[in-house]
Formats: sequence, C-alpha cells, structure tokens
Amino acid sequence: MAIRNQIGVILIFVACVFFPSASLYAGQRIAVMPLSLFSAGESQTALAVQSTIDAVLASDNRFEVIPSKEVSKALGGYEKYSESVAPAIARELKADIVLFGTVLEFGSQISLNPKVWLKKENKVVPLRAITGMDMEHFRAAINDDFSDSLLLSVGIGKSVGDVLVVGNAKIGTAAIMQRITQSKGQLYKEADVAESVKAVFRMGFFDDVTVKTSETGDGVIVTYTIKEKPSIREINISGNDKIEEKQLRSLISTKKMGVFNPEQVAKDAEGIKQFYRSKGFFNVEVNHYLGPVDETTASADLHFEISEKKKLYITSIVFRGNTIMSDKDILEAMQTKKSNFFSFITDKGILKEDILKQDVMRIEALYMSRGFINVKISAPQIKYTEKGIDIIVEVQEGRRYRMGNVTIGGDTLKEGSAKILGKLSLPKREFFDQSALIMDRELLVRLAQDEGYAFANVKVASNTDDINNTIDIEYELAAGRPVQFGRILVSGNTVTREKVILRALAFSEGELFSRSNLEASHRSLTSLGFFSEININPEKGVAQNATDIRIQVKEKPTGSISAGVGYSASDKASITAQIAKANLLGYGQQLNLQGTLSGTTLKFTFSFVDPYLFDYNLWSRFEAWDMTTNYDEYDLDSRGVAVTFSRALLYNIAGSISYRLARDNVFNVKSSAAESIKSQAGLRTKSSATLGFSKEEIDNFLFPTRGYSLSTQITHVGLGGDIKFDKVTVSARYYEPINDNLVLSLYGTAGAINELEGGNLPTYERFTLGGIGTLTGLSEIGPRDPATNSLIGGKGMMCYAAEVGFPLVRDAGLMAAVFYNTGNAWASARDYNFEDMRHTMGYGIRWNSPIGPIRLEWGYPLDRKEGEPAYRMEFSLGMRF
Repeated sequence: MAIRNQIGVILIFVACVFFPSASLYAGQRIAVMPLSLFSAGESQTALAVQSTIDAVLASDNRFEVIPSKEVSKALGGYEKYSESVAPAIARELKADIVLFGTVLEFGSQISLNPKVWLKKENKVVPLRAITGMDMEHFRAAINDDFSDSLLLSVGIGKSVGDVLVVGNAKIGTAAIMQRITQSKGQLYKEADVAESVKAVFRMGFFDDVTVKTSETGDGVIVTYTIKEKPSIREINISGNDKIEEKQLRSLISTKKMGVFNPEQVAKDAEGIKQFYRSKGFFNVEVNHYLGPVDETTASADLHFEISEKKKLYITSIVFRGNTIMSDKDILEAMQTKKSNFFSFITDKGILKEDILKQDVMRIEALYMSRGFINVKISAPQIKYTEKGIDIIVEVQEGRRYRMGNVTIGGDTLKEGSAKILGKLSLPKREFFDQSALIMDRELLVRLAQDEGYAFANVKVASNTDDINNTIDIEYELAAGRPVQFGRILVSGNTVTREKVILRALAFSEGELFSRSNLEASHRSLTSLGFFSEININPEKGVAQNATDIRIQVKEKPTGSISAGVGYSASDKASITAQIAKANLLGYGQQLNLQGTLSGTTLKFTFSFVDPYLFDYNLWSRFEAWDMTTNYDEYDLDSRGVAVTFSRALLYNIAGSISYRLARDNVFNVKSSAAESIKSQAGLRTKSSATLGFSKEEIDNFLFPTRGYSLSTQITHVGLGGDIKFDKVTVSARYYEPINDNLVLSLYGTAGAINELEGGNLPTYERFTLGGIGTLTGLSEIGPRDPATNSLIGGKGMMCYAAEVGFPLVRDAGLMAAVFYNTGNAWASARDYNFEDMRHTMGYGIRWNSPIGPIRLEWGYPLDRKEGEPAYRMEFSLGMRF
C-alpha cells in the first residue's frame, strides 16, 4: 500500500511540473491602471500599493504584466482614469485584463477595493477587497493570495468547494486538517494536494493516504481517504534480567492504545539502548516489532526484545606521550576510573562518554597548571573487548614554561600593587599555572569591587621566551569609577516581611559598593531557610555613581507537622512528634512544640525564637519543658522555663546569656542505690544563669571537611533555689582535608564543676562519658560509689578524639570513618590526670539517608576492664515522615 501511495504522489508531482494549471492562464496580459487614493493629506500610499501589486503579478508566470510606462503612455490622452476607459486601454495595449480600483488611507490603516475589466466577457468584475490593515500586513495579504483571488474572480481558476477527511477513527480530523494546506474558497492547485499528502504522511500514523476530487457547482471537492496504522494493544518487554521492567517502561514514550508510530518506537528502542549503555551494557541489542494485527480491533502488540550481553567495566586506561606527567597524576585528575573489587556495588569503572569528554578538559587543565601551555590531548580511543573496555589517551605535552615576571598595570587600588602582588598565587609558582592565573584575576576583580569599582575588569597579557622557556604575565586593571549602593529593590517576598530581608544584608543604601558584602548577604539570606531561590543582581541605578540592587526571592513552606522514630544505644527506641513554624507571620520568628517518648525519657518542650527581639540585633529564645527520665537506680521529673539572649560580638564571636528555672523531683529511688543518690530524693528548685561564647567557621554542617568551631559555657547555679554549684565547659573541633578523599577531624572537650557551700550537687548534674560522641565502645564511665558501685558521676571531665573520614559513595552521602577516643571523668576537677584516661578506637559508617542521618559505629576498648565487653556497636537513626 505504501508503494502505491508513493507512486500516486510521484504522478501528482509530475503532473504539476509538466502540466501545471498555470499553463492554462499563460499569456493573460494584464494592465494595472494607477489606483485612486482617498487620504486626509498628501501620501504616496497608492503608489506603494500599486508597486506591491505589480511585483506580485510579475512574479507569477500565469500573467504577463504590461510595463507601467506603456500603461502611462496609453492613459496620456485621458483626463480621468475610470472603468469607462478600460476597454479603450485594453485595445491599445492588447490587454486581456485591466485592473483598477481605489485605495482608502485612514491613519495607519489601508483598504483596497480592486476591480478588473475582462476582454473576453467585456464587463467589469469586482475583486475581493482587502480592508483595515497597516502597510506591513497589507503587503503580506497581497503576497499571500492576491494572484489566486484574481484568477478566481475572473473565472479562470477553480475554487476549492470543500476538503473532506474520511477513514480516520483514532486520529482526529482536526489534527489531520492542520497538515492540509487547502481550505474552502481557495484556488484549487494540484501542487497543494501533493504537499498536503506528504505532510499527512509525515504524521507517522497512516499506512495509506489517497486523494479524490470531484467538481460541483460550489467548486472542487477534495477528499482525503486515510488508512490508519494499527493501535497498540499491549507493550511487552523481554530479555531484561539486569534492569527492572519498571525502569525500562519509564523510557518508552509510546503509549498503550496509541497509534503505532515506527519513528517514535525506534526512538524508544534507542533510548532503552542508551540507558543500558549508561549502566555498562555496551554490547546490548534492542529489537522491536509489531505482532499480528487483529483485524476486528485494528490493534496489535508491540514487542521490545533485549539481549543484555555481558556488563563491561573499564579494565585499563593507558596514556601515551606523557614523559613528564605521571599516569597516576593524570588519573587523579579524571573522574573516569578503572573498575575495582567493589565495582558491582559502586559502579566504579562504568564508562560514561560525556564524563570522559570532560576528562579531556580536566587533563588539559592539569597540564596547564604545571606549565605546559601548548599541551594537546586527543579524543580518547575506546576499545570494547570480551573482558572489558580499554581507553587510550594520546598526549602531546609540548614545552614546559617556568614563571617569569608578574606585574600589575592599569589603574591602582588603595592597597598598592606591591602589597597586592604578595596576595597573588602565580608569582609563587615555579611553573606557569593556568588555574592560579584565573584565581589571581578573580582576586584582582574582587579587590577592586570591594573598593567600590563595581564594573572593574582585568585583562591578561603574556609574553613567552622560547629560548629560556619562561613566561611573563601582566594583569591590567581597568577599575572604572567607584559607585555606591543605590536603591535596594526587594520582590517575591509574599510572606516574609521586607525588613526581615533587609536586616540580613551586609550592606545598606549609600554605602560604597562591595562584592564581598553582596556574597555575605546571599549567604545570610540562605541561612534564614525561608527561600527556595535567592537572586541578588546589581542593575543600573538612577544616579550615575550608584548601582541599584534587585533582590528576588521565592518563598518556600516554613511550617511543618512531622513525626519520627529513632534509636540510640543510650535511649533505645524513640518516637518524636513535632509542630514547627520557622517564619511566623513573616517576621522570621520560630515556634516549636515537640514531644519525645523513648525507653528512658518522656519529654515535652515548647520554644519560641525571635532573631531580632523588638527589632534589635538581639537573638532570643524562650522555652518551657516537662521531662521524665528513667535512670538505672532512680527516676527524675524536671519542669521548667528558660530564656536566652545572644548577639554577634567582635571577630564573629557569638556571645549569649541565659537564665533557667527548674523544679526537679527525684523519685522511685532503689534501695540498692548509693546513699548520695538516696539523699537527693524529693523536690528541689534550680535557678541558674549561663554565659556562653562561640565561634564557628565550617564549610558543611552535616559533613564538614574544613574549618573549626569553638565554644565555652560558664554556668552559675544558685540564684535562689536548693542547688548551688558552678560549671565550666570548653569544647573545640577542627576539620582539615588530607587530600581529596580523606578528612582529618580533631575534637576536644573539658569541664569542671565547683560545688558551692550547701550546694547538694545532684548526680544527674555530674559528668559521665560513654557512647557515640565521647567514648564509643564504653558506657557509663565516671566515678562510682565504692559501697554500691552505683554510677554517681564526677566533677571533672576531659575527652578527646581524632578521626579520619572518607567517602564510600560520595553522591549518595555515604561516609566511613576510623577514630580514636580518650577521656575520663573524675570525682574532683583537681583529679585531672592524663595518665588516668580510658581509650577506645574503632570504625563507623555515616549515611545522610533519605529517611534521615544514620550512624553505625563499632568501638573497641583498648584498656578493657573486667566485666566490660570486647566491643560495643553503637547505632543511631533519625527518621522524619
């Protein structure tokens, strides 16, 4: 059927070329008389319209347009140009058609009312008017169908009486008609039919398209008869052992009960093939075919047959031509890696061709950072074998250039060129380093922008000495003129009050422009946690010496109702429910109500945080709690309230002061408990004040890799109440990357308690160690009662830790760590003794999973005592849903 249809299309095309309908009209001489203009003033519109008509008719081989000079000469003997002179003009010019008419111009709108005198019928016939258009659309209307309209009006051509589509059941008639160029009233042309047939076929849903025409009094009736392709009854996938069918179906855009489209099905098969290749199945074959057609339902099953073949990993990466740079250095710069023992878990060694292309640029960047400014890296050669994939990379290293002189020219900054040179990285390099050059250029731009030169630019010029193999670099600074921050324009904040955004900024209107302050402002707005998108863009201000700052934000939900389950070695299983609002009424305030139930604790807390109390730069927190805790030898019920105030001090140090008032009740004391515990039974009131200082600069709060944090707290308990003591704690953490994969973490904390006269220091206020975060592998470490062996805690404590972390699966947030812990608690702060420390070591896995952070650690006591286990597994899980 397809062959028959193609023959039909060819015959139509041949007929249009060798027997065109235009030949019926060849030799029709037409004279275009000057058009009459009706306008409010003098205008050349009539001439422009006539010129357009002349050009359109002259380009149509169905007419022979008589030159305008001959028409003007023939009209020379007449005072008025009207239809009455048309027959005489036609006889003189031997014209078959004389066109004339009027042009009406009203403002920018133009209307044309054309007429023609026909020699054959010796009468005047009006043509279809073109009305109410500006000149641009007027010309388009004439270009589109003026010639066809003229032929129809003079009765030479045949019009389309109607266009019909029959035989289609699944594809809508409207969709098919969009591909057909003919419409009712147009001039019938075989060429349009041929193009329409092609366009309908290109839809891809039909096996056959035939065209039939018939003439009626209304014109030519064009009927398109459609034979549709079968619909798809079912889509079957077979041969997929390694990839789940659900994944493959998501790649198929062809739908069940849709019409079979061979081109789309081929694309679906290719999509499946590419997905397999991304998983390492490079020899996969994906075939597709349509099953037998059910003539009753005109449907068939579509089959995708997959031959997965063996999964291939990268077995070798070979470099050729690298005489100075080692294979190891180049491999470290690449993301593409060879397979290893764990590849079946991590997919390491899977070839991803887009990443391999990026690796070529990474290798070039590595060489450019080592002085090879003319290095060339060829496109990697990929060879597939039965064992795996071999990759060969050809390298042309070229000469290696040492650094020569580095100078700064152009405009000068306040710091001076000599001081700025000391901050640059490139002068400190032995060999030229492209990455250092980029960083230096960025630093120069930043320094200029921090001095107010918002539009500063730095050009780089180089001069190579091929004899001594050195390269000189000159940075030329074009600072421009300094500008100030102009207006701050905030938009998108549908919930958050504008003042909340403005107070988070590190700059204000009228200050000297500073890029660092812009970046600090972006970080500050991000830390609020109220927005899913933040854009801070400078734009031209009203004043010449100012640049406005437009801040566009997109709000995100800040309220939550959540529940969670968790587990830890100390609290066992726990259930938590929470209602929280982080941006209350758009003022940036936080409201939180939380309840926790675990094997040892029942706790309810309410808190309210205002980061700008009374619109002052004063962070505040108000909280209340009711908590019951079950210890081994007694139970504790604590109820109380607390208030905390904090603000930033010098050098980004945060200072805080808080007051807590609590009522503690010790009950259910066991008879076997120590006398010191028994003496604490009953109600007590605790009134305390705490002064705190902290400083934190880390790159990632979940898995830090660089930075530090310091904190200290000084607490005085005894502002009234029954309990009196002083407590001091100090802690520090430090993170430093060893290389791209290993991170060293050091931690230390120490504390001391001074019991005041008549203080009656409770056991639950004393120091004990053990578990995740202190001494993993040990539990309940601290002084014990000599008579009952009850854990009574200490007044002095130290704990230190060293840890090396590394990623297992970086993209999945799966980390591993090995650690060493040491620490102890003593009866008195004066008993600190570095020789009396407990020691553990071990390893663990941390995973920022979709259900929350998970920690699994194994700790081994290095100085195990009688009764202590050889190791302890510590596990913690937090989950929100």
